[in-house]
Amino acid sequence: SNVEGKLVDYKGLVLNLYYDRDMITYKFHFVDNVTGEQIANDIQGEARYGKTVSQEALRIDGYKLANGTPELKAITVGTVSAANEFTFYYIGYFNVVHVKDGGTNKNTTEVDYTQSVIDNGYNLTAAVTPGYLYGGAFTDVACDADHVQTFTLGETAINFTPVKGEKYYIWEVSETYLKPRAYVVSRHDPDNNGGYNVVGLYLTSSVDRNMYSEVGFTVDGTNFASDGGKVYDKVQAVYTDGSGVKEEM
Repeated sequence: SNVEGKLVDYKGLVLNLYYDRDMITYKFHFVDNVTGEQIANDIQGEARYGKTVSQEALRIDGYKLANGTPELKAITVGTVSAANEFTFYYIGYFNVVHVKDGGTNKNTTEVDYTQSVIDNGYNLTAAVTPGYLYGGAFTDVACDADHVQTFTLGETAINFTPVKGEKYYIWEVSETYLKPRAYVVSRHDPDNNGGYNVVGLYLTSSVDRNMYSEVGFTVDGTNFASDGGKVYDKVQAVYTDGSGVKEEM
């Protein structure tokens, strides 16, 4: 070239000018689909214009991909900034485990952490399987006194704020066995010409696995639902924690 910097033909000299594509930033975001909250750090980098970059959805505890969000996303880097970013949307969830038949039968329901759960809380008693009654909330499938579910102060199983990713175990017993039952305790009065004289009427029911494992009338330590004309002088309730037997006259 001459002093002005212009290219001139100098004995067949050829000057080749080489270009490289611009480096452009790309980003992947991870967001709660309900709240709009960022639930994981962005993944970002730089790539040459026109290059394709791919990203898999992250596995985030307590979250699953929202409907319509792909497991894998590819971006072809270009000059439009918005096209160089992609958001993976997630929805929180928790699990309710229904424990029946002494623990031999259990199934899990996955519950989405919807706006309704955020606004109104969750009711475990309303989640009980039809045909069964609520018998307590627990932290383990054993559903015993050592694993009783606790709640934040002011919350109960009827209305509480679930923790994303947690499992809540509810003991469910067939309503056939937990419906209140009326038992008549009677004895034969010798002075009543062979008739029966009712000496007691009891309404008993084992309403919560947290309290009792069984309840009923006893004779010599044996439970009876009913037994003809025998006289039962005690109502017995057996505590689930093994602390003893409560007997009432």
